Amino acid sequence: MNNTLWHYKNPEVDKVLDAARTTGDKNEQAKLYGRFQEMLLDDSPGSIIYVQNFACGFSNKVRDVVVSPLMVLDFSKAALTA
Repeated sequence: MNNTLWHYKNPEVDKVLDAARTTGDKNEQAKLYGRFQEMLLDDSPGSIIYVQNFACGFSNKVRDVVVSPLMVLDFSKAALTA
């Protein structure tokens, strides 16, 4: 979601997330993701004030539909195949 919605950049946050993603130790992951949450309290890209369930389905004949994190459908490059 970061690349398509917030465009948030913080090298320290990236280091913590990369470490959490690459460790196999669940306790270390919990510690690192906790640190990530603490960091965002001080340097937050935005606020998500609610979460809504959203499901989107298409026929196998539909190609190149883009669904954004804001639940907006972009059909500008969509195409139907035979």
